[in-house]
Amino acid sequence: MIAIEAQSAVRALYTKCAATPQDYWQQRCERALDECLRNPLRATPWMHQVRNALANAKKVLDQRDEIIQAVPFDDVADTYAPTFTDAFAAIDIMLWLERTNGITAPERAILQDLAAGEDAESLADRANVPVTSMRQKISRARSSARRAWTTDMAV
Repeated sequence: MIAIEAQSAVRALYTKCAATPQDYWQQRCERALDECLRNPLRATPWMHQVRNALANAKKVLDQRDEIIQAVPFDDVADTYAPTFTDAFAAIDIMLWLERTNGITAPERAILQDLAAGEDAESLADRANVPVTSMRQKISRARSSARRAWTTDMAV
């Protein structure tokens, strides 16, 4: 059971949360919602509940910001994993490269080898062709991949 005033407070906070695109306000509204839902039988007017819950959420978020600013993160940078956006972008491109029909099998093999860390010299040695010829093949494969990417992403 939840009191009518608490229901109104939750409804108002949901509305505010849905209308706010900013991350800070989203977090603040979510914390305020948690507070209202932890006290479902509170009979104080819903506007007061919303105001108090938002104020308490602001205090918590401000304290968190103070703690974050006080903690040195300089030594963490060396042991921290690479950014997820770079890793996910590389995975997306590799998956696309496996599945696209816009490039030939030899071009796909060259691009996959390049993505695995190979260079023109090592590819030329393995294929028993001059380095300049391999660089041309790489250039053509990249051009084909760009065209295929543009076509596939336009869909």
